[in-house]
Amino acid sequence: MPPPPELTPARERSFLGTIFRWLFWAFLLFLLVLAILAALVFRLPQKFGLLQSSLEKHLEVVPERLNGSEPGADLFVFPYLDGKGSVLVASLDASKGYRFPSASGEVNPLEQAFVAFSKSELIDQRGITQLTLVYFSEKGERLMTMTSSVTRARDLAQGTLSHQDFMKSLDADVNFPGLVNQEIENLQNLLQ
Repeated sequence: MPPPPELTPARERSFLGTIFRWLFWAFLLFLLVLAILAALVFRLPQKFGLLQSSLEKHLEVVPERLNGSEPGADLFVFPYLDGKGSVLVASLDASKGYRFPSASGEVNPLEQAFVAFSKSELIDQRGITQLTLVYFSEKGERLMTMTSSVTRARDLAQGTLSHQDFMKSLDADVNFPGLVNQEIENLQNLLQ
């Protein structure tokens, strides 16, 4: 059996070049997969109008606007296209004068809002199955969007669902930098 051929400098460079080439293409493929995943996570196709958002697929685009009972509270009812219920979206805008009721003890003002909406006669009249609260800061910046089913909010109101389980069941989108800035401004105002 003949001995294996020795690597000459030219063959060694060719071998290393092939390895670097494969590593380069693998890295590019990794970046491409990462970019596709990021686009899907941040819903870029929906934001650019390339695909319908889940809202457009399931809800009527033009909501019914209701008058809020408090300043800065705008209510919108989006019926499902299949006619099986609707979603109540409450826009709670501090820049337009909305203020949460003062919370006492361990009661969370957001929970109070969900409970109050779940007890409203509007829920049964309009067949509302989901509640969404969108809260805007005093500067008009969206700080959070939280969604819960009416059933979960009613269970919380009746005491059959714990605070922790209710908070876990929320679908939330929180603007953490905006929320932190809001809290820092609140603390600065208190210290002045």
